[in-house]
Amino acid sequence: MLSQLIREPSNREERRTLAAHGRLEELQPRLVSISIACRFLGVSRSYFYEKFLKRVKAVRVGRRVLVDVASLNALADELIGV
Repeated sequence: MLSQLIREPSNREERRTLAAHGRLEELQPRLVSISIACRFLGVSRSYFYEKFLKRVKAVRVGRRVLVDVASLNALADELIGV
């Protein structure tokens, strides 16, 4: 499901680069942006920052904050009681 939220390669160069390192379908991100994490959980950005940011592993890369996918999946499992 998470892979559906991530955009497809936008140009031929990106597709070639990804194809050279493996098939597109096999790529699974380790980190995602806050906006993708919000879409994954179905919450707004402000709600995510308020309630969930402290409960997931996040790293700052330059000015961006990226969320660890494994901790995001663990949070989703916790929320649904799995």
